[in-house]
Amino acid sequence: MAWRLQVTESSDDPAMNRVERWRFQCPHGHTNWEVHENVFTCRGCARHDRPQSTKYLEDRKTGELVTPAEFKRLVNDP
Repeated sequence: MAWRLQVTESSDDPAMNRVERWRFQCPHGHTNWEVHENVFTCRGCARHDRPQSTKYLEDRKTGELVTPAEFKRLVNDP
């Protein structure tokens, strides 16, 4: 992908840093998520008794679906 993500350094693991959270949303539109090995977990969904984990986020800027592995590559790409 041609675009770059803005990362705010706040953690030793770049994939866990705050990365333009407004840009990525869970299937229910929440932006309060965390990336894990194979899934994203969403605190917003947990508060509404919905499944907390999802295998993708939607990039609101491009409309593309992003998996955790793709997300980590985007964040770690120099």
